[in-house]
Amino acid sequence: MDTFDIDSFGDSENIYLIPPYIKDGEKLLACWKEQNLSGHIFLCSSGTTGKTELKSFAISKQALLENARAVNSFLGASRGQKWLASLPIYHVGGLSIWARSYLLNSLPVVPAGKWDVDWFQLGHFEYASLVPFQLYDLIKADVVLAKEIKGIFIGGDFCPQEMVRQGLELGYPLIGTFGMTEVCSQLASKYLDWDEDGFLEILPIHKIHDGVVTSKSICTLEIMLRDDEVNVKRFNGKYHLQDKYELDGHRIKPLGRSDGLIKIKGRLVLRHELESSAFEIFNELDLYKNCALVFAPDDVWGSKPLVLLEASRKDEKVRLESVISESQSLKPFVAEVRVVDKIQRTALGKIKKY
Repeated sequence: MDTFDIDSFGDSENIYLIPPYIKDGEKLLACWKEQNLSGHIFLCSSGTTGKTELKSFAISKQALLENARAVNSFLGASRGQKWLASLPIYHVGGLSIWARSYLLNSLPVVPAGKWDVDWFQLGHFEYASLVPFQLYDLIKADVVLAKEIKGIFIGGDFCPQEMVRQGLELGYPLIGTFGMTEVCSQLASKYLDWDEDGFLEILPIHKIHDGVVTSKSICTLEIMLRDDEVNVKRFNGKYHLQDKYELDGHRIKPLGRSDGLIKIKGRLVLRHELESSAFEIFNELDLYKNCALVFAPDDVWGSKPLVLLEASRKDEKVRLESVISESQSLKPFVAEVRVVDKIQRTALGKIKKY
């Protein structure tokens, strides 16, 4: 796990967090330093792979700490309580764990080695943030959580409702989140229960009106680097939401990105509904970590749904195709099951653009 001097949140020096998979790190660093900011943290978006373009952000330490303070308040976290450093520090989900710890006057628990479900059996922390891939591992291993664990945030990517249900059955204190780097981590959160309507509580530091978030916790710059071309977008305490959503007073229901409603052979389909159906099949066949539902641009289909199956599990292809053919929700849409060497994912488990 990554680590750095937590006291650096209290000074005016910049922090530059370059992911290890970025090949042209020196070029990116030079671009960041050209912005002539102080007291800021520079980091890449969670979807940046470093192949064609680099999307990054500059967020002030003050803005990050505003969000961290609001999250700690939502939890009722008290001085000395600990977070698990469960996500990479070079993305806002992992960085915010250190900011929340700083405000609690504690250090995150930094495990040795790679991700392991044993961390949650051993405990020694009260709070953690996980992506769906990690939650899946806990569920498959029937992990009994250490008693001191009070909350587990689930974010970073689409989390199927069936996975949430399985986690609740095991007694996990799961917290749904809606967040993005532009708001310095979380926009809304809620402890999940059996009667979910999809709405989360907007953190009090944020106000949403006509699709615009107004807050003290907004990033300063978005920096896009393509070859030698640099485009900089400045935010002045306001951010136009790119996601679809519903509002109910101080609650918000995320409905996915603007591409959440996709057209397949002239028919509009909710992407998340197909992903949920796919998860149920992948989970049933124990293929969740070896399969992916992707949507490829196609002149005839519009968006062409494909199921990717890693070569290490290619013996399951016939059985997978058979189950899909019996699925009323997937059969009309999935074009084929395609075997690939390896499904490419980001550091947070997101499937890279197909």
